[in-house]
Amino acid sequence: MKKLLNETLRPLYLLLFIIIGGGLGWTLYFEINNSKTNLNIEITCYLEQAAEENGRAKNKNTPTIGDYSNRPDLLGTYEIRTFRSADTTFTYRHQILDIETEISNGNQFFLLLTDQLNSKDIQILLDSTLNSKKIKAKATIGITSSGYPIKQLSWSNDTLTINKNGYAKYTMTFDFTQIHYTAYLSYDFFTLWKRTNKTFIYLLGIIEVVVSVLLALTFIRKRKAKAIQQEEEVTKEIKRRNYFAIDGKYIQCGESTKKLTPQTLTILQMFLENEEYRVSKEDIKEAIWPGATTQLTNMTTAINRLNDILQEIHCNLEIVTDPHDRDYYLLQPHRSK
Repeated sequence: MKKLLNETLRPLYLLLFIIIGGGLGWTLYFEINNSKTNLNIEITCYLEQAAEENGRAKNKNTPTIGDYSNRPDLLGTYEIRTFRSADTTFTYRHQILDIETEISNGNQFFLLLTDQLNSKDIQILLDSTLNSKKIKAKATIGITSSGYPIKQLSWSNDTLTINKNGYAKYTMTFDFTQIHYTAYLSYDFFTLWKRTNKTFIYLLGIIEVVVSVLLALTFIRKRKAKAIQQEEEVTKEIKRRNYFAIDGKYIQCGESTKKLTPQTLTILQMFLENEEYRVSKEDIKEAIWPGATTQLTNMTTAINRLNDILQEIHCNLEIVTDPHDRDYYLLQPHRSK
């Protein structure tokens, strides 16, 4: 009954192990990607802050040109303005925004127009923010502009040197110009792991461990049952073959006969009196050499002598240490090496 139950439970536990393992893997994948998505959104805000801080820092000593008066009653409305440069003049519609936005956008546009906008400067500011937020991520920043003027600036780092598993983009719109800040990111796994919802992951992990233990126990029981079955088969084989006969002080196997010493005969009878032909080493030592300081040496010598006798009379038996418990000897059919 136990064997049948064990055989039934093993495939069930294996199926549960596969299903729960798959669920655990999918949950981990989902949570890591969700963490990555949230970080992309978070770092987009930090990228915008870096662009604004860069414009503010580089223009702190630059005189402000233009109309930056506070006109709350006109916010969101448009007015016609004229842009002039050395070789370009045109009019455009300008949307009136709050002063902070107007100045920030104007700073970034001025840096672009005067070739002072640099992707490495943005990365330094972004890296500083990420470090302060304890976010481990390698970044490379790229800047392009559309409208007027159209430019494509060099990346802050080689885009091929990082594993691009994160992405953030911020676009600054200033009248007829758009500046596009792009960040490719390589997130550290533990940064993503710290931001995952681990409750369900831990729950599935605990269940998976429990199922793994139960599955392992079924295999251990099967292996133990197989070992017991093998030992029983060995015992039956010894009895069936009737390898040898003992006549007084003599052991006979086929046509061969050998006289045994009282000590050797006693040891052999200890094995024959046990149904499994299995005897404790301690029992042998105490039965033959009680209290002797050389029990182990004497026992080893006596067992070797008995094995030599069995081999001499061509008896296909040998005494070996029990592979499942080294404190015991087994009398079993000789196994060719």
